[in-house]
Amino acid sequence: MRFRNLIPTQSKLTLFKCAILPYVTYCHLVWQFCKASDTKKLKRIQERGLRGVFKNNSSSYNQLLARAGLPTLFNRRLQDLSILMYKVKHNLCPYYLCNFVSNNPNTYNLRQSDFKMPRFNSVKYGKHSIRSRTQIVVKITKEHKRGHISQKYLDEHQKS
Repeated sequence: MRFRNLIPTQSKLTLFKCAILPYVTYCHLVWQFCKASDTKKLKRIQERGLRGVFKNNSSSYNQLLARAGLPTLFNRRLQDLSILMYKVKHNLCPYYLCNFVSNNPNTYNLRQSDFKMPRFNSVKYGKHSIRSRTQIVVKITKEHKRGHISQKYLDEHQKS
């Protein structure tokens, strides 16, 4: 007899949130910009754990997340990255993070003018680095907060 049949669902969910979820979300700000195949693997690990908690093989991934009261891994990474960028903008984080990106010195109220866009010579270490994608993340989170971006757009952007 398996132990999952003896343990109540709420206890299994607590164990999942305490023992498995921290491994999936460890350094997830770095995983924001990794390959889509790697993020799918993390998503599958979370889905498999939730299926074991609820003993449900027929529900979709989003239904399992709603039942557990958890956001998707992509949304959680976006939330944490926007919190980090807020702290960087207002100098609430350590010195080395505040110097990681530079604030835009313009006093004009322009779109996407929170941070200065760095110049780069290579695509791999320039365009796809965290430093250069801060403007994109700030724009996406602002639009998502206003309700101008649908979940379908976020899912498509996650693939790229």
